Amino acid sequence: MKKHWITYSETWKNSPLAFWVHKPIEGEFYEKETEFTPKSPKKELEGFPIYHFELNGFVFEFSSKAQIEHFIEVLSQKVMPTSKQLSIQRGTTLGPNRHWLSRLTAKTKSFKYREKLINYIKTELDRTRKSTE
Repeated sequence: MKKHWITYSETWKNSPLAFWVHKPIEGEFYEKETEFTPKSPKKELEGFPIYHFELNGFVFEFSSKAQIEHFIEVLSQKVMPTSKQLSIQRGTTLGPNRHWLSRLTAKTKSFKYREKLINYIKTELDRTRKSTE
């Protein structure tokens, strides 16, 4: 089953990839920081958009387009980096068990599933982009 939807939240920082993608520009405390690279998403009238993609019973959640791009970049690789390697790239020693990649189930890590998922996400993003133009 395939499904895509958007909900809204009072915060964007709780999304599984937020910490790993959006790095504070200054300071050390992610929770209190207000400026990030890439930039944090903008709040809309309803709140911060949370993008959900479901494929074969697994739901993936993102709170920014930058997170989706990072997710696609990592999962597109035939041989994925380890969560430890990604933690080091982020500049932290957190993980490997706290990293978003380590939280994915074995079924979602097969290359066949990842190809399907990435194609589905890209298709939905293109469809959404075209409908707003």
